[in-house]
Amino acid sequence: MSNNSLLCVDRMVLESISRKNGSIMEICNDTKLSIRIIQNTIFNLRYKNIVSFDGVKYFINRETSAKWKKEINSNNYVKEEVKDLFSSLVNNYFENSAVTNEETNFKMKKVWLSDEEDRIFQTLLGNIKSFFDGVQEKRKENNLGQSLSKQKVVFWGHSNYLELVEGVLESI
Repeated sequence: MSNNSLLCVDRMVLESISRKNGSIMEICNDTKLSIRIIQNTIFNLRYKNIVSFDGVKYFINRETSAKWKKEINSNNYVKEEVKDLFSSLVNNYFENSAVTNEETNFKMKKVWLSDEEDRIFQTLLGNIKSFFDGVQEKRKENNLGQSLSKQKVVFWGHSNYLELVEGVLESI
């Protein structure tokens, strides 16, 4: 699988199959992606030996999973997924800003923080992480029968303004 990227759509289909082996239609219902996209994605995942088919349902290829799981969860692959999802979040938010969009919410602030305010902020970030870690742990046992398409994608973090601007300049 080396030198091939894994697209967000590949990950979504893979997550759907890993939750429950399924037919093309079951994967479509879970992800809400079009049948054509699912077919193309599964073709690529089968070609990469990530997914197999038993004649009825698609399933994770456990024989090769040790090899590809490490690769697709590497920093480079995860970085590309985060960039794609974050870019899509920003695009969706601003494209739909004229229309009330309850599904997409995005906030950004540039702010100076005192040492005390920074400590409070770090505590709040820790609370957010703990909250989502707890929710994820509960969902391992019971995903409430929700389709994968209903899963929320939440980002949080911070950086110094200069570091971000320098990062932009490096990519030019």
